[in-house]
Amino acid sequence: MIDTVINELRSIAKEVLTDDFYNQFELVKAEENNAQKEIDTIEKRLVQIQVTIKSLYADKLKGIIDEDIFVEMSKEYNDEKTMLSEQKTELLRKINDSNLQNTDFTEDLRKIIEFETVDKAMLFNLIEKIEVTADRQIIIHYKFKNPYI
Repeated sequence: MIDTVINELRSIAKEVLTDDFYNQFELVKAEENNAQKEIDTIEKRLVQIQVTIKSLYADKLKGIIDEDIFVEMSKEYNDEKTMLSEQKTELLRKINDSNLQNTDFTEDLRKIIEFETVDKAMLFNLIEKIEVTADRQIIIHYKFKNPYI
């Protein structure tokens, strides 16, 4: 039965794991890197805003700017700060979602193609359950979407 499972997995892997298939994960990785760069830029700007607000407050206390200007400017900076924080949260969510999607068993499928033997841990990671019908037909339920279905 293990040979049946391994042969079916190898067959699926050879069909599905083309260069185009791997390239899509490179694109996702590039998107993650861009999102992380954007998060870094947002974090720098948030620090700048905080410093600016403190400086505005100091200028208000020294009498350099009046109350109305301080309120108006600090509101603008706080609005920007809120907007940037929301963008950062959304980018972090996207990165987290793509990381979850990329736990896609690609590496395990590559190992099946490249090695003659497959260990139990690898099979455990790929197979949800195996059923054997009354007529001894083997039905394999994978943890990933079977491209033949």
